[in-house]
Amino acid sequence: MIKDFLKRFLKNDLARGSLILIVAVGFLNLFNVIFHFVSTRLLGPADYSVVATIINIAYIFTIPTEAIQTILCKYTSKFKNNKKKLNNLLVKSVKKFFFISLICFILFALISPLTGSVLKIDSKLLIFSGIMIFGIFLLPIGRGVLQGKKDFKKLGLSFFLEGFVKVFGALVLILIGLRVYGAVGGILLSLITGFLIVGYFIKDIFKIKSKRNKIKGIYSYSYPTLISIGTIILFYSIDVILAKIFFSPDIAGKYALLSMFGKVIFFATSPISKAMFPLISEKKTIREKRDITKKAFLFVFLIAIAGIIIYLLFPQTLVQIFGKDFLGFERYIVLPAIALSFLSLTNIFVFYNLATDKLKLNLCLIFFIILQVVLMSIFSQNIMSFLIAFIVSNAITFIFYLFSYFKKTKK
Repeated sequence: MIKDFLKRFLKNDLARGSLILIVAVGFLNLFNVIFHFVSTRLLGPADYSVVATIINIAYIFTIPTEAIQTILCKYTSKFKNNKKKLNNLLVKSVKKFFFISLICFILFALISPLTGSVLKIDSKLLIFSGIMIFGIFLLPIGRGVLQGKKDFKKLGLSFFLEGFVKVFGALVLILIGLRVYGAVGGILLSLITGFLIVGYFIKDIFKIKSKRNKIKGIYSYSYPTLISIGTIILFYSIDVILAKIFFSPDIAGKYALLSMFGKVIFFATSPISKAMFPLISEKKTIREKRDITKKAFLFVFLIAIAGIIIYLLFPQTLVQIFGKDFLGFERYIVLPAIALSFLSLTNIFVFYNLATDKLKLNLCLIFFIILQVVLMSIFSQNIMSFLIAFIVSNAITFIFYLFSYFKKTKK
């Protein structure tokens, strides 16, 4: 009976693709947790708050890049039987986003003294971390192609190798005395590794010769996608940056660990949205699209509930793993997990809207991210009120998109 269930389960495209990506991204999340473990243990709360802030600044730079991956995925699924068009799309994307990443790096370097003074981070360290921008912009191009081709095995392998290099590289560099620079260096090495691996997987597309023609509709689709993905990234990254501004370095470092526990749930469930997206894009009928969305929602809900239960049962054990300096904050561990569980469920509806070209609805995310920043800034007197504001803003956003989905599907 179990064997028959597994066969039926794995025959489902969403289930199979989600499972592959969940396992792969699960390993990436595991490596990320180990990375944070190494950083907290070897650096302490104050230096760890610097590393965590830089990582969350990097998340903001992934706003356009996550959109790039989504756009490349959609158009790859559209051009999957025309390799010349794929080559055209790929080559133009690499050239364009290398140039954009170069401009962003120069601008980031110029404002780093001001940014460093606000966040209490050395400007030289910020400039060094700015090198990440190149990997952040270029790596999603190849991953978008693999996602659009539904080549989830190769996509998953790239996640695994990136995570492994991040941990191993950071550990070695920190141990030889580079400390915060070593942690950032490990991230840089992982991005380079991911780029090289993905480039190898799609080298056959690069080899094809094709004329450089305009791709119709890509820009009208790009801007709403950029806003959609960008605001989702801000939802899960802005809290650490706000904590660095409002709290002391020691408390900000402890809060960053709490936020990391919440992000584990979001990153564990995000592969389901990524697997769902090309499948919905291909389907013709509303019923097929709706069935895939329901299954994706259920998968995300179950994973989120499981994560919350684990945090409720073992808060002290989980926090103590990262060092005794963080004890006392275990009572808050479930709160960011609840906030980011709401965001994980919202993400399903955001990707549904992108796959079905209901782009205007996602523009409402701008209002909700402003609401989150305002609420968390107003209620920044202590960690508890700060986290409650985090939960409330994400819950309101989820309720809005849940009702919007039912309203649209009923029509």
